[in-house]
Amino acid sequence: MATETCPGRRMPASALVRLEPEGRILVASGTQEIGTGNYTVLTAAAADVLRVPVSRIDAQLGDTNLPPAPITAGSMSTASVAPAVKAAAEDARQKLIALAVADQASPVYGARIGDVEFTGGKVALQSDSSRNEAFEALLLRHGSRALEGTASVKPRLNSREAPCHSFGAIFAEVAVDPDLGMARARRVVAMYDVGRIVNRKLAEPVHRRHCMAMKLISRAFPDGGMIPEKHAKDGGNISPDLKWMGVPDNARSLALVVDDPDAPSGVFDHWLVYGIPPDTLELTENQPAAETLPNGARQGHNGFGETGYGGPQPPSGVHRYLFRLYALDYDPPLSAGAGRQELDEAIKGHVLEKAELMGRHQHQEPGTRAAWLAPIQAATVRERLGWSRGW
Repeated sequence: MATETCPGRRMPASALVRLEPEGRILVASGTQEIGTGNYTVLTAAAADVLRVPVSRIDAQLGDTNLPPAPITAGSMSTASVAPAVKAAAEDARQKLIALAVADQASPVYGARIGDVEFTGGKVALQSDSSRNEAFEALLLRHGSRALEGTASVKPRLNSREAPCHSFGAIFAEVAVDPDLGMARARRVVAMYDVGRIVNRKLAEPVHRRHCMAMKLISRAFPDGGMIPEKHAKDGGNISPDLKWMGVPDNARSLALVVDDPDAPSGVFDHWLVYGIPPDTLELTENQPAAETLPNGARQGHNGFGETGYGGPQPPSGVHRYLFRLYALDYDPPLSAGAGRQELDEAIKGHVLEKAELMGRHQHQEPGTRAAWLAPIQAATVRERLGWSRGW
């Protein structure tokens, strides 16, 4: 177990939000963009207050003529500038509503400021949404002048009087694989007090990379290596062994898809397995061509029209074979014998994590160089990784 803490730093910052008579909204601050996402964050902050799509907002940064903002350092840009942007957006919103209720031509004329809302780019009466108008129409009646809100925010900088920290806890379970003889982190669970997540799409991948990504390996071939002939369709048709690690704790099932993206007629499916129990750590070599495997997993139909594994069978040249393992948040309600399209539709929107392994294959007659090179290549990989048992 390990613990973490990170101080939450803030500096004084200023911003302006301007509603343009053309219908656009400008958010501006003298901060910088060095790849940390200030353009995205500040646009989202303004959109949150004004309740408009981010597509209607333009951001302007990096100019000393703009309202001052601190340097981009110490993980404090968002915490410093976003509150200023939100305050400026609220100032602009209040000024716009005040202008509308005082305008005799406005549908909300005479209403109390608290009874009027601004959403979707329109001022509207809360009790009667049919009484509304676009803000650009309102500005047009007032000389087509932009309406601007500004704000400066100065946080309490004394850390003793106003301490601010984020905290985290990480729990890890490590085991030694009896076949590979390698120590692996089998499970990692992490919890963080991160405050408000401004952009979930960016935050989730960072969190997962910080913990542990799911990994898929095989003793039959390395990632990007040649798949031995015995695993080919006409060379034994024996499914290779597969091992994996890093399955998310909240996974409810696993699904395996193996296909050939280089097939002349398009992607060709070689193996579909779903309903794999989430605590499963491997599929051993030579899985049976049965609808249900011993561990309870179900097998679908491959491109040959058969149940279970169908090995590589490239008509010519070297083809790639992609082994993809999906961790799902549920067990797809599919019976054995499902096709690829059914499986793709069933797992859509339910993938928690994905691991991928790629192998190559070129069929060769016995005695040719490719036929004897693949076993030597696999043996070399075993020796380099120290795998001495179970081969």
